[in-house]
Amino acid sequence: MIVLGLALVLSVAVSSGARAEKYFIDRAVWAHFQSYLKTIGKIRPGAYAITTDGHGAFYVYCQETRCMAGPGYGQEARDRCEREYGTDCVVFAVRNDIKVDYEIVDDMSAASGPSAPSAPLVATAPATRITITSAVQADIDAYLHNAHSAARAWALAIAKDGSKVESASCAVGGTYTEGACNPTHGSAQELARARAVKECGGAGSCVLLYLGEKKVGDIEVVVQ
Repeated sequence: MIVLGLALVLSVAVSSGARAEKYFIDRAVWAHFQSYLKTIGKIRPGAYAITTDGHGAFYVYCQETRCMAGPGYGQEARDRCEREYGTDCVVFAVRNDIKVDYEIVDDMSAASGPSAPSAPLVATAPATRITITSAVQADIDAYLHNAHSAARAWALAIAKDGSKVESASCAVGGTYTEGACNPTHGSAQELARARAVKECGGAGSCVLLYLGEKKVGDIEVVVQ
């Protein structure tokens, strides 16, 4: 059986253009990749993909005693990554064989060289102003009321045009499959985060606004 692993990773940055260019990865992303390597161990085949815009990661692996090796894991990881995030993805590694040129940096702003990103993906993101209606604000207020629950991990995504918001939640510490909140695919917070963005319309149309009750990023929401 192939098992899928999803994680939103906001600290990867890649240069624009061809996939042959270098990927700059901070230590948090590298730690997540190491977790994937620990999961597959010495014998399980699998693959790890990242979004080319640096917003997410997805991996697949086989958890059976006997697994069939082959190139299909890389294709599966990339395809599922692209479906989950609605954007292009690249295979970062097949099993433990890294397929792209990369560099681990402590500070994304310190990355340099001809293939370095022109600006860090998160640290220098400009403030975003999103205009919403009173009805959308009411949905945000309802979400914040529900997000008080400590038993569930919550996330809220907003459409870039302000037309709607979508929330998602997963049980904290759950050990059973709960729809899109299968704990074998990631932490409750990671899964709620990915699900909210996906149900809103994907990374191309929506951005994350809240994780729990904490606002994410430099987004100004203004009621029209």
